[in-house]
Amino acid sequence: RQIAVQGRYIFPVIGIAYGLFSKMIKNIPIRTIKYLTLVASLGIFLYSGPIKFILYWGTFFSGWFIS
Repeated sequence: RQIAVQGRYIFPVIGIAYGLFSKMIKNIPIRTIKYLTLVASLGIFLYSGPIKFILYWGTFFSGWFIS
């Protein structure tokens, strides 16, 4: 038996996860590691979310509206 979490159930948790992650980054004492972690997490967020949506927006919705 396998259990999976669907996207609609994970969306309310994403804000909490980003809040806790940013608090964790804020408490890192070494400045270099703090900024490297911040840049890496922002890059992953932008690549996986808004940038991918903007680049491939036509392929996401074209099958839904074209009969």
